[in-house]
Amino acid sequence: TGFSSLGLPMVETKRGTVTVDQVMWEVMDGNKILARLSQIPLRLAWAITVHKSQGMSLDAAIIDLSQAFEFGQGYVAISRVRSLSGLFLEGFNERALELHPKVAVADRHFRAYSDAARKKFSVLPQSEKENLEKNFLRAIGAKESHVRKAEEPVFAEKKDAYSEVRKSHSNAYAKWTKEADDELERMFRAKKDHKDIAIHFGRKPSAITGRLMHLGLIPNPWAERRKKK
Repeated sequence: TGFSSLGLPMVETKRGTVTVDQVMWEVMDGNKILARLSQIPLRLAWAITVHKSQGMSLDAAIIDLSQAFEFGQGYVAISRVRSLSGLFLEGFNERALELHPKVAVADRHFRAYSDAARKKFSVLPQSEKENLEKNFLRAIGAKESHVRKAEEPVFAEKKDAYSEVRKSHSNAYAKWTKEADDELERMFRAKKDHKDIAIHFGRKPSAITGRLMHLGLIPNPWAERRKKK
């Protein structure tokens, strides 16, 4: 919508007008800066087709389905948006919301097979259920340690792994809070060593690197490779 007194662009969003400040990314090797990039993080936006939107997750979208021509096209478009508050539907036709007849038939078959299997297994003795599960896991090549009893929780092994890691990293796998993110950014901009930051937060150095990538403070090489592909 305009520029601030410092020449920074002002952008109107759903939550109001914001001034977009300059952001800097750095590639670090310990305390040494290998590379630095400064830019104003703006990206051009343009309309795309429903088919090209597959796989995206969007905060908001203006969608016009008045000329939809394929089964499921409406679902693909609408399901791109994370919440109803971000969905603006300008139009649709009958085809946009139609389910392909073959999909409906297949769904009925799958549900019938699932109900039949549920009834069959519900009357089996517990010991027989355990044997069936063990035989299946062995058939697909699972190691003996991965063959669990039917009554054991699915995530028992993962919880055990978490507890082992937390003996040396007290906050391993814990959810990051806004306060922790702010403190991490302050320490990073103060050029603290990654190992010291990891010790401070009780996490692995790799977790610190991953969080810095998530916050956009350092480049994400995997994301760049995906873009190139």
